Amino acid sequence: MSDHDTHSTIIVMHDHNPIAADLPKMQAGGVTAKVYQVEADVEIGAKFQSSAELFEGWADRGMKGMDAALRDIEANSEVCCLALTAADIERAKGQGKVAILLGAEGGKLLEASCRCWRNSIVAGCESCSSPGLSRTSWRGRGN
Repeated sequence: MSDHDTHSTIIVMHDHNPIAADLPKMQAGGVTAKVYQVEADVEIGAKFQSSAELFEGWADRGMKGMDAALRDIEANSEVCCLALTAADIERAKGQGKVAILLGAEGGKLLEASCRCWRNSIVAGCESCSSPGLSRTSWRGRGN
């Protein structure tokens, strides 16, 4: 085990790469934790512009993304675990596991609903960035 593996905390702060496929690389690089973005508030790819104007269905997509992430974490529990607190990250490091935190890019996941926000927190989403790529139903463009 290298010095950085035992004395450093290395966190990938924003990542869209699938959890399971990334685990061997994270372990080899001594990564302590990863903030996995379960959803973005636009379609990545050719539909980027048109999807910026869509406001419905994002909560469902986000919950499906969280469910898939939780399944990946469970299926790879010998090398990773869900982290909800700093103590969880420290515990994972002590166990030689990669801690996975869940996040969402942009605010469309919330669909302007406190219920959606609560459900995303209950599912393990620890971070939701402010909408930057597109507007939401509760935030007009340029605000």
